Amino acid sequence: MGRRCGVRDKGVDAAREQDVSSDLPDATNDDIETWAFLLEGLADCVLWDNDYESQQNLDLPPDKSSFMRNTFGVADDYYTAIAPDPPDNQVNLYLDAIKGLTAPGR
Repeated sequence: MGRRCGVRDKGVDAAREQDVSSDLPDATNDDIETWAFLLEGLADCVLWDNDYESQQNLDLPPDKSSFMRNTFGVADDYYTAIAPDPPDNQVNLYLDAIKGLTAPGR
């Protein structure tokens, strides 16, 4: 039996809060794969936009790239579409949020 670990307790608490899985491990569980699954689930909550993983598809020949996009339901302009500008009344809100992220002490 493994020893109790505060970091594991926090991981289980976070997974429970984010509803990562209905089958959460006990903090004394020493199975690496169990913890890898839990951490992957938590990472998906934070880094949900993981399209960087499909970057290798960008370098495929056009017919294969098209096949991959169609298979996974990716629009042809997915990688080249430009996000719309925010509404004028929200620009300052977004700028303040960005400044808050880069403030000293964060």
